[in-house]
Amino acid sequence: KSRQIQKGGLGLGLASCKSIIEHHRGEIDAYPSEYGGLGIRFSLPLATQH
Repeated sequence: KSRQIQKGGLGLGLASCKSIIEHHRGEIDAYPSEYGGLGIRFSLPLATQH
């Protein structure tokens, strides 16, 4: 159960974010932030016109 929902968050969750990012051929990574807590890094490919 998400703790964030109790604090008024939306509860999207990292698993959902990972699925969305990877569906768009991107990458996502979580790491311990130097400022405390959790850092999230992601990248998405640039769209090209056909």
